[in-house]
Amino acid sequence: VTRQCRELNVPTQQRQKVLVDGEDPVTVFLMLDTFEVEESLNYCLMELERIALSPHAGFLQTSLDGFVQHIMEALENLVQWAEMQMKLSRLRRLIIRHSEVNTALPEEIAKYRNLFLKYSDLIATVRSNPSVLTWCSTSTLQDFLQENSDEVVRIYRVIKRNIDSRSTQDAPNNRDFGTWVIM
Repeated sequence: VTRQCRELNVPTQQRQKVLVDGEDPVTVFLMLDTFEVEESLNYCLMELERIALSPHAGFLQTSLDGFVQHIMEALENLVQWAEMQMKLSRLRRLIIRHSEVNTALPEEIAKYRNLFLKYSDLIATVRSNPSVLTWCSTSTLQDFLQENSDEVVRIYRVIKRNIDSRSTQDAPNNRDFGTWVIM
């Protein structure tokens, strides 16, 4: 079971994406769907907990407890990284759909672009060592999350407020087009 956990890799991809309407596409690195990795980690947890409850696990108990804790942290971190990518993707779609915010809020657009590229750079570093257990315990990635999670939400809200303030009673409400996502 421990070998199976150690062999789990974070799936990543390299893509060309337009981050801001009117700019050329840039190469970015993103995570692919992590559902299967999360399911495998959950399976490992269940198996290790089953083994830990075995009457023969006495001398293994300390090392099992430590490894279970490590897997739980990796699972939590993987979910947080997937959430960060989802927030950045929603923000990107909002900015692409409403290109007028490029001129109305250039500072916020620059901050968003910088955050997206920093996230991409960190995911690029994962490619050299994609092991879930190694990657999810890297403090650099956790530091990025702590520093930038609130900032992504703040930028989204500022841009959304700007878009909503420009809509009038006569114009269709932006919510009808599926751009309203509460973060």
